Amino acid sequence: MEQAVKERIEKFASALIDQNSAQPIIEPNSNSKGFWYGGGNIIFHNAKYYLCGRYRDDGDSRTGIGAGERGLELAIFSSDYVDGPWEKIKSFSKLDLTHGNENVISIEGSSLLVTDSEIDLFISTEKDRPYPDEVIDFQKKGTGIWDIDLISASSVEELEVDNIRGALRTEELGALHIKDPFAFNLNDNFEGVGLFFCSHPFTWASSNTGLAIKSA
Repeated sequence: MEQAVKERIEKFASALIDQNSAQPIIEPNSNSKGFWYGGGNIIFHNAKYYLCGRYRDDGDSRTGIGAGERGLELAIFSSDYVDGPWEKIKSFSKLDLTHGNENVISIEGSSLLVTDSEIDLFISTEKDRPYPDEVIDFQKKGTGIWDIDLISASSVEELEVDNIRGALRTEELGALHIKDPFAFNLNDNFEGVGLFFCSHPFTWASSNTGLAIKSA
C-alpha cells in the first residue's frame, strides 16, 4: 500500500473514532490495568436509551479466575439522552446467571435487541464445562467453555434470570468457545434474528467470527 493512501485511511479512521476527544460514560471499578466496563451495545426503546455491558476486573482467561475476578457483573443502564447521565437499572452477578449444573466462571460480552414483541438480552459466559474427552488434555486447570444464553421480556426493566435459557453452544472443536454476541433483526418485518459471535478453537490458536440465524 502506498504511504499516501495509508495516511489517508488512518486520517479517516481517526476522524470516525477520535480517542483524544473520547469521554467515558460508565467508569470501571478501578482506574487500573485490566479493569473496564463494556462489551455490550446501546438500544433505543420506549423513548429511552439502554446500555448493556459487563464490569471486567483484572485477571487472565488462561487461568480461569486464578489471576483475578475478570467478568464479574452484567449491568444495564438507562438514560433519556445518549450522552447521559446514565442510571444502573439492572445488575446480574455470575451466580445470578448460573443455571443448570454449570457454574459461571466469567461474564463476557452481551447484546440487547428490540424485536416486534419483546426485548432479547443475549449473554455470553464462561461456564465450568469440561472439554470433550478426546481433547481434555488441552484444557487448563480452572478454565471452562464459553457459550451464549438468552433472557427475554416485554421491556428491559422486566428482564429477569428466571427465564434464562441456552441460545448457542457447540461441541465442534474448531469453534468450541462461543462468546461476544451481536444480535440484529434480519429485516424490518422481524422475520428472524441474526447473531454474530466470536469463536475460538479448543487450542485457542485463532480468533474467528461466526453467524447464527434463527428464522421467525
